[in-house]
Amino acid sequence: MGRAEVVNAALASIESYAGQARIISEPEVIDVIPSGAFSVDQLLGCCGYPRGRIAEIFGDESCGKTTAALHLIVEAQKRGHICCFVDAEHAYDASYAKLLGVDIENLLVLEPRTGEDAFAMLDTLLDNGVGVVVVDSVAGLTPGAELESCIDMEANTGQGAMMSKGLRQLSAKVKKRNALVLFTNQVRYSKNDHGDFYKTTPGGNALKFYASIRLNISNIGSIKNDDDLVIGFNASISSFKNKMGVPNRTAVVPIIYNLGFDRLTDLVNVALNLGVIERTGCEEFIYKSAIVATSFESMVLALSSNTDRRDSIAKEVKSKIVYKPESFRPSFNR
Repeated sequence: MGRAEVVNAALASIESYAGQARIISEPEVIDVIPSGAFSVDQLLGCCGYPRGRIAEIFGDESCGKTTAALHLIVEAQKRGHICCFVDAEHAYDASYAKLLGVDIENLLVLEPRTGEDAFAMLDTLLDNGVGVVVVDSVAGLTPGAELESCIDMEANTGQGAMMSKGLRQLSAKVKKRNALVLFTNQVRYSKNDHGDFYKTTPGGNALKFYASIRLNISNIGSIKNDDDLVIGFNASISSFKNKMGVPNRTAVVPIIYNLGFDRLTDLVNVALNLGVIERTGCEEFIYKSAIVATSFESMVLALSSNTDRRDSIAKEVKSKIVYKPESFRPSFNR
């Protein structure tokens, strides 16, 4: 019996008790949704968050986790996807979401009472065609047993077990529905046997395995205006895990209060790194052999007033940040 006959016989046997089997013989083309920042798209390696996958963004307080999640919703809504925001922390701010560009009238916002309710909502949402779901946050997904217990009880209420069971049921459906589920998460500091503190995330270890992308975001410095007033901060985003590209990469994105990602500044930074825009020693910014500006600030202003040039630069940047596996092959030559 040849190889083809053996495979066909095995598939026929599997389908008799497990349904139609799926054979993946070619690389799968994965649809993506941009993150809202070119540097993050470059970090991810595939121009955005992949559909059909689970992702996680975690970090300290007030470092931009929810802002990054809302920018994903903005980009998803532009592409016609139905989006949902599961507000487990009960802290959703519709006015802030609107400032970032979210179509709040067409955004589903749900507030689950327990973590089990949240996973039941996710199951229903995916079955009914919702394309992007943001869960904010894992730390807010409280098991029902914990809500029913006294606050001074120290018994393990099983948030890790709840996450493990919920993600087992969720992962296959996310793939089947070609949806994207993004969890935000907080961080905690624990002490090891040597007395040293280390950073960890609530909810156990299950999400670390089920997530195709894990991004750590942190505030690395304030942004001030000419009057020395703080108007935002620079967010450092590191890929702790990335099944779509190369992990252990870092991007820095400026976040402006009440505006979110500073897309123009981010675009200029990425264009300079990729060589789309050239910068001379005389602080001249050159695009297609033409001097566009004589300082970084004037370059940003030039793009804000010239949409055609901005769109042209953005198109070139997108074409250069598509992940190419062969370009990341390690070299062992010394």
